[in-house]
Amino acid sequence: MQHLTFGGYPYPFDIVNPIDYFNDNWQMFPNNTRFNNHVFTGYGANNGFVQIMGVNKCGIGPAVYLEVVHENSGGGGQLPIVSPYPNAADNEVNLDFSEYPEGTYYIYIYDIYGILKYYGETSNTVKTINTVDLPNGLYFLNYYNGLEIIQMQLLVQH
Repeated sequence: MQHLTFGGYPYPFDIVNPIDYFNDNWQMFPNNTRFNNHVFTGYGANNGFVQIMGVNKCGIGPAVYLEVVHENSGGGGQLPIVSPYPNAADNEVNLDFSEYPEGTYYIYIYDIYGILKYYGETSNTVKTINTVDLPNGLYFLNYYNGLEIIQMQLLVQH
């Protein structure tokens, strides 16, 4: 199994929980590790690069640098990305939709073969999903925020 490791955050960056969507600095959660890393790029004040490397049992691969450039508007008023936490999940994973407007949000979890393993709905609250019955592995968590389908990886590790 290959993991991604992140590094090289532009300064200044803040270690916060929860993410402050209106902060000008890059932010990350206090429990970030090399393999479990969520970064929010702030409200559009700082451009920069994020370093990504693949890591597996053979070692660490070469670094790739992704440039993040913001519009002056801080992203055009888009809804914030809802990141699953904790990720890697053991018994449960949470999604916090509290910053979203009232409405129904649809959540899907697929395995690496594209087989639907979970479907659920929530309103603008924190949704807790039981992952006890999901075997260890990588999954694709999708949610529909009313405008677009957002997809991200979810690691289940018991």
